[in-house]
Amino acid sequence: MNLKHNTYDVLILGGGIAACSAAIALKNNAPDLKVLLVERKPRVKRGKDALRIGESLSAHSFRYLQELGVWDAFQKEGFDHSFGTSAAWGNSQMHHNEFLFSPFGYGWNLDRAAFDDFMIREAIEREVDITFKTYLKSSKEVDEGWEVQLQKGDHRETLQTKFIIDATGKKAAFASAQGATKHKVDNLVGVFRFYEFPLGHAKTSQGILIESDEKGWWYSTHLSKGRFLVAYMTDADMARNHNLKEDIVFEEHINVTRHTCLRLFGAKPLGSVALGAAHSQYLEPMASRNWLAVGDAVMSYDPLSSLGMFKGLSSGLFGAYAVMDVLKGVSGGIQKYERLMHSQWTSYSEKRTSYYNEETRFPESPFWQRRASVLQDDTINNQLHKPNHHETSIAI
Repeated sequence: MNLKHNTYDVLILGGGIAACSAAIALKNNAPDLKVLLVERKPRVKRGKDALRIGESLSAHSFRYLQELGVWDAFQKEGFDHSFGTSAAWGNSQMHHNEFLFSPFGYGWNLDRAAFDDFMIREAIEREVDITFKTYLKSSKEVDEGWEVQLQKGDHRETLQTKFIIDATGKKAAFASAQGATKHKVDNLVGVFRFYEFPLGHAKTSQGILIESDEKGWWYSTHLSKGRFLVAYMTDADMARNHNLKEDIVFEEHINVTRHTCLRLFGAKPLGSVALGAAHSQYLEPMASRNWLAVGDAVMSYDPLSSLGMFKGLSSGLFGAYAVMDVLKGVSGGIQKYERLMHSQWTSYSEKRTSYYNEETRFPESPFWQRRASVLQDDTINNQLHKPNHHETSIAI
């Protein structure tokens, strides 16, 4: 494992956007901090074999890239711009929302593997210690924070840390082990496939296209290097009952769309159809006195929001500020972070409600009936508990 220290100020579990955002922010504010990032998977690889879903970065993300001090380096990466979003939602006509008229300018269609690698490099440049193919074997609370055991292959190492950041995604693995509860709002999944256009192919659009139908909605966007992503968002049982993970069935469903199929003219599939969880979820509690969650571990959004990567950047940044307060002995940082995350969840829930309610063409569809039912009964913001910050393990 070859760690530089046996004691760290902050241990970050996870190696994605939120984890790197937190690590970078911590080192920006206190370069002498000893920060260790632990990632279960190998270091992400760039290129065709590293295709990953989650590629849209909204226009207003630039302010957090600036605050992290990575904006100039990000611009040099040459990621493709996204100039707007088009949607056939509520009716079959296409409506356009061009970023040209946004005060934040354009967004980006990212090579997600390349962006993750970029964030890792920025963390390493700030002397964040990182170990890949490593996982948390065990942890116990001690006077000065935590004693943890890390496992990498056959090697196990014990170390001390003052604070732990859970950036393990929807699993919220560490927070769950401390008694936190994951509140799942729906059963949305994304059935997706990557495609590739021939060299020199003229793009019909560089933006995102959303198209709703009876069983869910389609998402498609151009990526870098002639690649293209199509995803169908529906509920897990509907994906299973309609065999949407079968390549032939997936293609048949694309062929009856009005707009999405036109964007695939001339494209060839890159691999088979895959499926990923896309449900909305929030964690309660979101933090305690010596740990907190960021990214999808603290809350995950419906892809309809196109704010997943934005949330990863912002929650990692704000989480780091809360940790800094704890390490400095400043009171209130954890509570402020939780209030901010609760506020963001409230805003997200309201917008999600409003947007799904705009689609009224399929009143008999189970998918849309469930959205209406869930949205009408969604009182989760009133159910949020106020955590006891003097406890480190809270059973709910």
